Amino acid sequence: MSRRLLNQNSLLSRLLLRILGITVITIVTTYIVVYSTIDRSLEVLRNQTVEEQAQAIKSSLRPGKSVNKLVLDLSRDLRRFYANADYDYQYVVRDADGTILFRSSFSYPERFPKRFPALNDSRFTFTGPNGLEFSGVSVLYPLEGKIFYVQAAQTTRAADRFSDEISNEIMSRLIWVGAPFYCALLLITWITMRRGFRPLQRAAREVEKMNVAHPDFQIPERELPDEIKPFIKTINFSFQRLARSIREQKELTENLAHELRTPLSVLKANIEMLGRTPQSAKIARDVDAMTKLVNQMLDMTRLEYADMIEMRPVNLAAVLAQVCQDLWPLFLKDHRELRLSDMSEPVMIRGEPDLIYRAIRNVMDNAREHSPARMPVDVGIAGRAIIVRDYGPVIPEERRAQIFQRLHRLSDRAAKKSGAGLGLSIVTRTMEVHGGSVRVEPANDGNGNVFILDFNVIDHEKILSST
Repeated sequence: MSRRLLNQNSLLSRLLLRILGITVITIVTTYIVVYSTIDRSLEVLRNQTVEEQAQAIKSSLRPGKSVNKLVLDLSRDLRRFYANADYDYQYVVRDADGTILFRSSFSYPERFPKRFPALNDSRFTFTGPNGLEFSGVSVLYPLEGKIFYVQAAQTTRAADRFSDEISNEIMSRLIWVGAPFYCALLLITWITMRRGFRPLQRAAREVEKMNVAHPDFQIPERELPDEIKPFIKTINFSFQRLARSIREQKELTENLAHELRTPLSVLKANIEMLGRTPQSAKIARDVDAMTKLVNQMLDMTRLEYADMIEMRPVNLAAVLAQVCQDLWPLFLKDHRELRLSDMSEPVMIRGEPDLIYRAIRNVMDNAREHSPARMPVDVGIAGRAIIVRDYGPVIPEERRAQIFQRLHRLSDRAAKKSGAGLGLSIVTRTMEVHGGSVRVEPANDGNGNVFILDFNVIDHEKILSST
């Protein structure tokens, strides 16, 4: 999960990150809206609290006897409340002239409003001597034809402290309840999306298996979402066309090579029947060069479609021995010695024997053709590499990489001998297909060149036991 989530190119990762971002924005927005709603509700609640205090004092007023015009009979709870409230909660009772009849022990009566024209707006605010802000309300109290005013006020500090306690309590509950909920929601979303993406991931794994070596392979379309099926159908159709095109091109090349080989073989046989003359010898060499070129073109075609090559266990020492055996008559004809190292121990690799054969032969032909007359060629196996040494001119360092390029030839003389300059490029491609490499180095004694075909050798006993 972690690796997939960290992969920025993953569609699942992108969707999850977007959902996570939307969820965070939703949570923040929700908390802002809830907090604003709570704050507005608490503001209304604060106003109601002040008004309820004024109504509670109003309900404690009684008509007075004798000289007393009015009596304030507060309950025990109210008296205790105002006694402990300090300056945060205050009240004042006035008559119609503004004369103060009753007030709380801690109050600023001089800061309360003294004029009540119509009580259209009974709420008021003022600032106390200590800088505290107060909000209050005035309530009209008619009694026996007379008018009295009850005023109650409280500090905004007390109201804010009260509202903050409520807000914090509500928000904390929302957090404790909401956080697990959103975490569970994200987990459920991830599980749902992961299961929903399984058909697409399965199709992606099937796409990785597509190979021209198996042209009939198709990605199963069952259980795929409708949104993905057109895409998979297009892939299957395109792969069918590509595989058919590659197969037809490969068959065409092989057929052409076969059709060219037959007349060339007949032509060479007819030339040999004419007898040994300088002209017939030259024509025979040309026919051999054309045959070699046809074989190289066939090898190039096979190597271009490396996915269609069937790899199997190959004894590298046996292939090298076969090449030496087939080339032995040519070395004898050139009065040239072919010196072999010990090749009794099997060296197993996975590959295609015919391609490996031609790669080794191309290197040995190159050594034979570019060595001075009657000079030997050394061949052997060192560890996991085939070593071919000639005794020709040392290839300059700046030209060593170029000789393995297609159509590259060292000189016009080499072109006449070796043909189109495809041999070593075929060797390079063959080694790449087999997971190996080819390079050329000057001999230690400075006389000649050493070609090294380095293969990835594997456990031959394991290979033999599995076959």
